[in-house]
Amino acid sequence: MSSLKNAQKSHQKKYKERGQLSSRRHLGLLEKHKDYVARARDYHKKEKQLNILRKKASEKNPDEFYFKMISQKTTDGVHTIVNEKKYTAEQLKLMKSQNLNYINFKRNLERKKIEKLQNELHMIDDVANHQREHVFFVDTEKEAKKFRKKQATANPNESKDVKHRTNAKPEGKKKRAYRLLEQRIQRERQLDECRKGLELQKNLMGKGRRIKIKKDGHSAFKWKPQRKR
Repeated sequence: MSSLKNAQKSHQKKYKERGQLSSRRHLGLLEKHKDYVARARDYHKKEKQLNILRKKASEKNPDEFYFKMISQKTTDGVHTIVNEKKYTAEQLKLMKSQNLNYINFKRNLERKKIEKLQNELHMIDDVANHQREHVFFVDTEKEAKKFRKKQATANPNESKDVKHRTNAKPEGKKKRAYRLLEQRIQRERQLDECRKGLELQKNLMGKGRRIKIKKDGHSAFKWKPQRKR
């Protein structure tokens, strides 16, 4: 059925809109049908939104209150904040110091955890490389020879079995420990970058002449020495 409709449309006369006459060009661009459709859709969209706002305004509770009514207001359609709290330079510097202390605290915690994990990994390596030995005490050389002969006849492959069991490494535990160590090292490195950034901001808020320099592709500051009074 669709192919028949397409065949019928192919023989229809194509619709052509009239162009703008040269004598009416001074009146502006002649609106085409597609321009009218876009304008009508935009008009109805705005009308629908205005109706929604009118409905909300009519159903609004006059006794409604929320705290932003005090700190914010609208002046000539522009949303403004009335009681915007402004901090002094000393207050901002104090906040930077508190943030810096917290970053240093978290960084020290991560460093202690890294040291603990490194010690645990050393212990795992020591246990894996340690060979277990059994020491037997006898009174005479004759008893020693007799004991060696008895051990050899009882289980000739005992020493190989013991060596094979003692050299088995807990690979799963070791891999997990190394993965956790890598994550903590990365976290400690990120905290160190935050610490450097906060220290720079705190120093820039202080006094003293400084010059901006390039160091390893990054911006850095160098303070000029001042004579103490």
